Parts: sequence; C-alpha cells; structure tokens
Amino acid sequence: MVRARTTSLLTLLALALASCSKSGMTDAESSKSDGHKHLGPITVEKTYGGSYPIAVVCTTGMVADLARNVGGDKVKVTQIMGDGVDPHLYKASPGDVNLLNGADAIFYSGLHLEGKMADVFVRMARKKPTFAVTEYIPENRVLDDPEASFDPHLWFDVSLWREAAGVVRDALKAYDPKHAAEYQSRTDTYQAELAKLHDYAKTQIATIPKEQRVMVTAHDAFRYFGRAYEIEVKGIQGSAPRARPA
Repeated sequence: MVRARTTSLLTLLALALASCSKSGMTDAESSKSDGHKHLGPITVEKTYGGSYPIAVVCTTGMVADLARNVGGDKVKVTQIMGDGVDPHLYKASPGDVNLLNGADAIFYSGLHLEGKMADVFVRMARKKPTFAVTEYIPENRVLDDPEASFDPHLWFDVSLWREAAGVVRDALKAYDPKHAAEYQSRTDTYQAELAKLHDYAKTQIATIPKEQRVMVTAHDAFRYFGRAYEIEVKGIQGSAPRARPA
C-alpha cells in the first residue's frame, strides 16, 4: 500500500515537472501587491454550513492533490488546469470563471504561478474563501527570483510541499471546524507519506556521484529541487517562460 502511494506521488512529481517546463485584504490581493507576504494564521469570515461534499476548485494538479488527500470524502475537488498546461500562461476561460463562482472554496498555488488569473482570484476572494497555499509558507523558506520577486515552484521540494498540505489542512479546519479532526488525521497520514518520499528521493539521488548531479533545463523551474536534493541546476531561460535564453 505504501509502495503504491509512493509510486503515485512520484508520478505526480513527474507530471509537475512536465507541466511547468514549458475579506479585508485577501490572499489574492496581498499576493498581487507585494509578490509574497507570509500569511497566517488562516481565518475565514464564515464557516461552512451547506451539504457535503464541499465544492472545492483548484488551479493545478499539485494543489488539487493536496485538497483531495486532506479533504477526503468531505470535499469534491475540481481541477481547472490539465496535465501539461503551463500555469504561468494560463488565462481563465468563461467556463473556468463559472466553476470558480460555483465553488464553496478555492485553492491556488500563489506567488504569481497563475499570474494571468490574479484579478480573478481577487474578485473571488471577496465572495468566498480563497487560499494561495504557498503564501503561507514562511518567507525564509522561499527562494528569491529576480524576475518575479519569489520563485513559485515550491512543490519540487517535497518537504516544502509537505508544509503546503498543512496549509490546506488549516484552511479546511477553519472553514469546516466540525470535521477538523478528520482533516488533521488525513493530513498526518499524507504528510508522513510525503516525508518518506522526500527521504527516498534524497537517498536515490545521493547514489549519483556529486560531480554528476547536474540538471540542464530550458525553464529554470527546478531551483527548489536542486536545493533540496543537492543537484546543480542550469536553466537556459529564467523561471518565467517569457524570459529569453541567456
């Protein structure tokens, strides 16, 4: 069972690599204003009072995976972007806006990963709980990016994405407190699996001689991966697809 789940997580990480290679002040408003502000603790203006499952809409597969694992059968997760879609360039369609309008809660990655949807998130956050999961990660764990203030590709360090699972847990506990114990239990299980995946990746990559641990990539989205697993990353382009090769 553990091996199967670990394989699933590794597959998700591989898909993530492929996809990115090409009220008061809301999360979205804060992100838009300064690139990154460590948000927290998580609060909501109104707790959930509807029927189950809670309708959750997420932008990317990585964020949707967090919501499914933490929320379990208490949430129904709809993912906007499919595999292979570049979130940097994605623009919300009228259908996407309808999905977001119909959601009970919204989770997106943040730090301008979905930069062309920023205005949509600002509007949604004025109406319903809308969470930028990476913007609750402590700022000292987030890498600077000269092109975009902060590097948004945190999921390539599984230990950081483990923290992002805790953000989704805290958001769901705040929004649906009567099921807080279930969200905590599922998160504990999922974070334990992510910790095993992180250790497995480190162990396997450590078998490669250090001088050979070099990754050359067109899109410099792998700095967290390099930092976490001691790999030298050389990007032809910057971390944003619009950047020109050096």
